Amino acid sequence: MEVELLQSRPRLLFVDDDPSLGPLFRRTVRRFSYEADIARSGREALELARKHKYPIVVTDLMMPDTDGLTLMEQLSEIDPQMTFVLVTGSHDLRLRGNTSVDGQIASVLIKPWEAEQLGETLRRALELHERRSSKPAHPGQNSLMLLPTDILLVEDNLGDAHLVMAHLRKLQGAHVHHVTRLRDAIALLHERPFDTIVTDLSLPDARGLDAILRLQEAAPNATVVALTALDDEALSLQVVECGAQDYLVKERVDAESLARCLRHARERKRCAQRLTELARKDSLTGLANRSGFHERINLAAARARRMERRFAVMFLDLDCFKEINDQHGHDVGDTVLQVIGTRLAGVVREYDAVARLGGDEFAVLLDDLADTSEIQGLAERIAGVFSEPIVVGNNSYGPTASMGIAAFPDAGDTAAELLRCADQAMYVAKRRGRNRFHIYVTDGRSGDTDSVAPPAQG
Repeated sequence: MEVELLQSRPRLLFVDDDPSLGPLFRRTVRRFSYEADIARSGREALELARKHKYPIVVTDLMMPDTDGLTLMEQLSEIDPQMTFVLVTGSHDLRLRGNTSVDGQIASVLIKPWEAEQLGETLRRALELHERRSSKPAHPGQNSLMLLPTDILLVEDNLGDAHLVMAHLRKLQGAHVHHVTRLRDAIALLHERPFDTIVTDLSLPDARGLDAILRLQEAAPNATVVALTALDDEALSLQVVECGAQDYLVKERVDAESLARCLRHARERKRCAQRLTELARKDSLTGLANRSGFHERINLAAARARRMERRFAVMFLDLDCFKEINDQHGHDVGDTVLQVIGTRLAGVVREYDAVARLGGDEFAVLLDDLADTSEIQGLAERIAGVFSEPIVVGNNSYGPTASMGIAAFPDAGDTAAELLRCADQAMYVAKRRGRNRFHIYVTDGRSGDTDSVAPPAQG
C-alpha cells in the first residue's frame, strides 16, 4: 500500500538562463512543499505568468534577453500582488533606484544558495505575499483594523481606562473587557483566553514588573502590552525583557498608534512562539525533537507524581536503515523517515507524544497508564506501523524497528534516566534478533516479546 504525504504545494516560478539551476531549484523546493515551473528567459516567464497565477517569482538579475528588474516590472503589470525573490552571483547588486517593484521584492539570494536558506527565504516571501493579498481594498481602513482580537484591559484609573477604551472601540475587530485589579485579571484569564492584555504597571495590587510577570504566567500565549504614565527608558527595556511585547506611554497614545502597536506586538509574540516551536521540532518530520520530547516527559512526570499515575517511554531504532540510504540515496531515506513519523503519530493516542531524536531514532511517550500491563498492547499497536511496506516511486521498502521501553517510576523519574533505560532495552531487542521490543526491568527478569510485527512484504 502506497502512503502519500498529502500537502498543499504552492507553485512558484523560477527564472534563470543557466540550464543546470532550474532542476536543482525544483528538487530543493520540493523539500519545503513547493512546486516550481522553470523559465529560461524573460519571454518564457511572461508566457507562463499569463497562464498561471504565481504568488512568488524567483528570478536571476542578469539574463540575455532582459534584466531581472525589467522582468519584474513586466510581471507586476500582469499580477500586481506578485512577490519577488532575486538571485544573483554578485554581492554588489547596484539596483537602479526608485523602481516600481521595490516594495514587492522580499529578499535577495546570493548564488550558490544553501537549501535551508532558500527554504526560509521562500517562507518569508510567501508570508509577505499572503499579508498583502489579505489587506483591505481601501488603504485608509488599514490603520484602524485589527484581526479579531479579544483584549483584556487592566487599569484602575477610570479616566485613563475610559480614554483607552474609547481608542480601542475605534479599532475594527477589537473586543474589550476591563478590570481594575491584577487579581481580577488573573481570575478571568483562568476562565477564558484573551489574545491581548493591555496593563498599567501601577495597580492597587501590583507595582513595577509584577503585573507583567504574573500575567505572563497566567496567560503564556497572550500578547502583553504595558500602558503606563511613566516615560522611563530603563523600565521599558526591563518590561520587554520580562516578556512584554511593547511599552506605551499614555500621553502619546491615540487610536492609530494603539492599533499599530497591537498589530506589531501580536506579530512579535507569534514570531517568538514560532521560534520556540521550531526549537522543539524536528525539521524533517515535524515531530518533536529531543529537546521537545524531554519537556513532554518532564511534564508527564510532574503530572504522574501529582496524580499517582504511570507512563512509559519507548525508544525505537530502525533496523538496517543505513542500507536504504547507501543503496537508494538520502532523499529516499528522508521520505521513509517522514512516512514512519506520520504513521507513528497516527497510531498513538491523542495524549501520547511522538518524537524523532535524530538519524533513524524515534521515541514515543505512552502517557497516563493505569498500570504497566497496558504497555504490551500499546507496543504491539505501534509495532504494527512496520507491517506495511513503504512505497517511494517504483520501489517499496520494509524497514523494521527494535524497540525498548522504560516505565515511570520503576526505571527512573527523569527524562534522561527514562530515555537511557529505554535505550538499553532497545539494544537488548537488537541482540535478540531485531524487529521486537524489550521492556526494561530492574530485577533481571525478561521483559521482551519476540517478533511483535511481521516483516513488511515488499
